[in-house]
Amino acid sequence: MIKKPVLLFLILLFQFSLFTQEKLFVPNENQRAINNKTRTDNGELGKKYWQNKIKYIIKADFNPKTGFLKGKEAINYINLSPYTLNTLVINLYPNLYKKGSTRDKPVDLGDLHEGIVISRIEIDNLEINPNGKDCFFEGTHLYLALPNSLKTNKETSLTIEWEFNIQKTTQLRTGKYDENTWFIGYWYPQIAVFDDVFGWDEVPYDGLHEFYS
Repeated sequence: MIKKPVLLFLILLFQFSLFTQEKLFVPNENQRAINNKTRTDNGELGKKYWQNKIKYIIKADFNPKTGFLKGKEAINYINLSPYTLNTLVINLYPNLYKKGSTRDKPVDLGDLHEGIVISRIEIDNLEINPNGKDCFFEGTHLYLALPNSLKTNKETSLTIEWEFNIQKTTQLRTGKYDENTWFIGYWYPQIAVFDDVFGWDEVPYDGLHEFYS
């Protein structure tokens, strides 16, 4: 049996330890999401959590003799966030091999090219000039200005046609492995994640880090 003075001491010690526990550091972005009730401080999703939706229909042709890939995709993007979007951020991962791109892993100089060539962009049946003011290319990203703001619970449709040459020497996730074998990954224009913590994921692909999808 524990005597009363000892029991009282243990209770006081427990209460003191509760008050003196240091809180874990929470980044501002995460704290804002917690305040917005899209996330919680215990790792569970919040009551107001949301996630945008994307659907792709892709047709592509690949020439195994030359490494030339040409594709066309139809994209349906639904904005389920509480924010109005005026721009879409699109990942162009093969632009890792574009001349002048920043890389954290060396690549063969013979694999460098002019980047993904986008020949056609259409948004909600409206033709967009890939070389015009509404398209801004930076590193492995394409920033695409929408002709009409995309509001909450609304959707937009895109058509993109593109082409590029897959590298033949550098074996970094994709490439030619022998005369009969190619590994083809991350090869199509992909809309970046827009989430409740950071907004658009604008981390460029540098050759080393994993992808956020």
